[in-house]
Amino acid sequence: MIDPQLRNKVALVTGANMGIGAATAQALAAVGTAVFITYLGSPNDAKAAAVVSNIHRQGGQAASFAADLAQPAVIPTIFDEVEAAFGPVDILVNNAAYSVNDQIETLDTETFDRHYAVNVRAMALACQEFTRRRGERLGGRIINISSGVVEGAPTELAYSASKGAVEVLTRGLAKALAPKQILVNAVSPGPTDTGWLTPDLRAELARRTPLQRIGQPDDIANVIVFLASAQAGWLTGQILDAGGGWHMRF
Repeated sequence: MIDPQLRNKVALVTGANMGIGAATAQALAAVGTAVFITYLGSPNDAKAAAVVSNIHRQGGQAASFAADLAQPAVIPTIFDEVEAAFGPVDILVNNAAYSVNDQIETLDTETFDRHYAVNVRAMALACQEFTRRRGERLGGRIINISSGVVEGAPTELAYSASKGAVEVLTRGLAKALAPKQILVNAVSPGPTDTGWLTPDLRAELARRTPLQRIGQPDDIANVIVFLASAQAGWLTGQILDAGGGWHMRF
């Protein structure tokens, strides 16, 4: 078995009480990483507690913190909480996202601003705080989550625009942080079964995917763990298509 060399590292995974974030937290913990998750909800959120409990039951280290990433002031607080629990962050996974359907006739300021605040501004501020706290220490990984909707989604205009910004920021940050040996990449999932699919839509999307199935959260988590691993030490500024060929459907 290849050793990803992630034992005793510390990871911060945002939006991780369910779906891709939860799967990523558990996958990182399984290779020896101490995992700190954030989520939107109450301090006693049952889903977040279950993620932490599952990791503890398997002998891993995990803790959680409720945070609304639309509030910029919470970003330094999150890093304070991680450092108090496990020490400085080595791996930052910007997974948290806000998404509601819209179209040009219904798009409004509040909707657009919320997408920007969570999906773009919070991501950028978390990257900034991560970099600041690394200080003079070289190394570290930032992994952002994009989406296949960057191809253009007429019923998800604000969301697709925000994910396009994530990809642009990923490339810019990779160049900016290269002197610090901080590697910055993004993962772009295709349709992934995180609870939003109806049976009919699941079947239709599977039919249109070259590998003929819908992605599972674990599929994306495995790619994220790879990007955090020693084996991905020569990758930066990349947007990895993790959609079973979704982007090349025809």
